[in-house]
Amino acid sequence: MDEKFESFIAAATALMRRAEALPIVAANAQASQRIAAAITDVSKMRHIDINDPKLLVEVVDGKLGEVQDALATAKASSR
Repeated sequence: MDEKFESFIAAATALMRRAEALPIVAANAQASQRIAAAITDVSKMRHIDINDPKLLVEVVDGKLGEVQDALATAKASSR
């Protein structure tokens, strides 16, 4: 995999891990599980030879959207 793709995946994974570490997420099992699944999916992409940058960005963007939704769920349930 190209170094640019590796860097992109690493940055996205780091953002997801930061979200996973938030206390509001730790207190919500469903949100925590959703974020962990997104991290796993993006991490697996490192082992797949994807030569289409647009596809890679779309998939990672979708996973970041899932993390964002999980954060919103955790925030809403904490009220």
